[in-house]
Parts: sequence; structure tokens; C-alpha cells
Amino acid sequence: MGKKSRRLEGSEAAAQPDIRLSLGASRTGPGRQYREVTPDVAVSPDGSPCHSPEVPDTPRPQLSTKDDIRQLYEDLRALWQNDLTQVRAEIAAISSGSVSMGACLSVLEEERPGVQAQMEDLRKQVTALSSTVLDLETRHRRRNLRIRGIPETVSDEALLPCVSGLVAMLLTLPPDFPVPVTSAFRVRKAAAAPVAAPRDVIAVTTDVSAHAKVLKKAGNVPSVTYNDMQVTIYRDLSFLALAARRRFRDVTTHMRDRGLRYRWGPSGSLLILHGGTMHSVTTPDEARALLDDGMRPPNATASTCHGNKAADPLQSDPG
Repeated sequence: MGKKSRRLEGSEAAAQPDIRLSLGASRTGPGRQYREVTPDVAVSPDGSPCHSPEVPDTPRPQLSTKDDIRQLYEDLRALWQNDLTQVRAEIAAISSGSVSMGACLSVLEEERPGVQAQMEDLRKQVTALSSTVLDLETRHRRRNLRIRGIPETVSDEALLPCVSGLVAMLLTLPPDFPVPVTSAFRVRKAAAAPVAAPRDVIAVTTDVSAHAKVLKKAGNVPSVTYNDMQVTIYRDLSFLALAARRRFRDVTTHMRDRGLRYRWGPSGSLLILHGGTMHSVTTPDEARALLDDGMRPPNATASTCHGNKAADPLQSDPG
């Protein structure tokens, strides 16, 4: 019984076609010959063939048509329409502003000559007022002496006796002779002064002649020694006077080196003696025009020129 069943199974297997590989007749073609090959097919338990699941075909991309491109353009146009409208409005506003600005510039160009004339008049008025203020300041300070070097240990009450004794020593006055000093007080320290330096003292004399004598005595020596104090005496000048005289710093230095005589005039002017004539110059350029190679001092020496520190505030003026 067992052998019989094995024979039947073998015969059935022999009767079934070979589904794994089937070789058909060879086919010939022009210039070639090939054999047809059949792939293997899986068999289910009941003997029916099994097929693999079908794979869906991938759709191919389709080309855009004119209608699609037109629709895309309309969508983009609708998306940017508001922004474009706003940009056009801003451009129109800028154009209008440019036109208005051009009109304003035209008006300014027409008014510029008149404004320049007014500015020139104002400049002349400021110059005249500065000169007036300088004259008033000079007249107010013409009897003042600026004394530098009196220590801060000297109290305010002792300033007047100290300054009076200094002036009496310079003028060689007798003990019972009145000293031509009415008041003495300290002033604010200059910005360029050393930190440890004492403040300057302003001494007011009674007359201009005493003031000139003291400056002449003090101008012949670098400093004056009084009661173990080394002091220096200057002419008391205003800020405007110092600024006006500093403009001539290089000119006066050149003149002192060449032995030329000069003196300071009113309103910050410089008086230069040349050819027996006193020239008044108000700007350094005018002074340089006089200082040519042919200009020589008329029988003047360095001692007769205004080159000492008391007569030349450029050397002696504080800060």
C-alpha cells in the first residue's frame, strides 16, 4: 500500500509540466539566435500557480499648458497687487517732494546774495563790538598788576600789606612815603597753570605812572625776590587782549630775533616802527608784509626793543 502510493505520487509529478524552466524551440532571426526562457512560477499547496501582487504604475509628470502658466501669472499678480500699488504711491510722493524741494532750492538761491550781505554786516558789527569791549577791558585794567608766585599761605587780609611792601621795594620808596596800591585780591587759576601753583594776585595801583614804573623795574629781571618769595609781575590783560596778541606770536618772535622795535596798540593792534614811521597793523598778514628782507631797525639794539617779558605779554601773560 505504501509503495503503491509512492508510485502514484511519482507518476503525478512526472505528468505535471516543468513550471520552473521550459526551454522552447530555438528561434532564429537575422544574424542572431536565442532561446526562450520561462521564469519560475511558485505553486500553491493545491497545485494552482501563485502570482505576485501587481505594482501600480507611477504617473508621469504632465507638461504645463498656456492656461496653467496664465493662471499662475494671474495668481502672482493678485498676490503682489497691493504691494505694487503702495510702491507706486510712495514713488509718486517722492516725486512730488522732489519737485517741492527744487522749488525751495530755487528760492534759496535767489535769497542767498541778500543773506550773505547781511552776514557780512553782522560780521563787521561783531568785530566793532569786540574792539569796543577790548578797549573797555584795557582801560579798566590799565592800572592793574598781575603778581604770580605769592603762596597761598598768605591770607587775604595780609595780601595788601605784602603787595604794598613789594611795590615799595621796587620803587625804592622811603618808609613814610605812601605806597601807590589801593587793593589786592586773588583771581581764578589759569587752566594751563600747574596744580600746585598758587593763584595769581591782582594789585590795583593809584595811577598809570606808578604802574609803568613797576613794570619797567620788574621787566629787567626774570623774577623778583621779596621776603623769601620768588614772584613775577605782569601786565593784567583781558582774555580778548591775550587772544588778539597771541595771533602775532610768530611775528613778534621774528621781530625780537631781528632787533626790530614794536609796541602794542589799542584794540589788539601791533605798532611797528619802520623807516621812522609807526605802522599800525591789525592782522598777522599785514605785519608779515612789512617784515621783508630790506627792513632793518633804525639804530635799535635788542635792549631798546620791546623784548622784555613785562612789555611783551606773549611771553609773560598768564595762560
